[in-house]
Amino acid sequence: MEIEKGTILDWAAESQELANEIYDSVEKGEKLGYSYSYKYWNIVEKQLQKGGLRLAGVLNEIFS
Repeated sequence: MEIEKGTILDWAAESQELANEIYDSVEKGEKLGYSYSYKYWNIVEKQLQKGGLRLAGVLNEIFS
């Protein structure tokens, strides 16, 4: 599966890039409300899904 490719360091770097993008979208001290959560919810869901699939792949490799 394409999502499972790469190393843990690759996955961490991918997450860091997304975090930097999201953090750069707001000003320091800015109050974050519902619109902020709504705007990035798709990214959150996608990252959670990737995490689950990647964990499953690692566990399958360990216990196979």
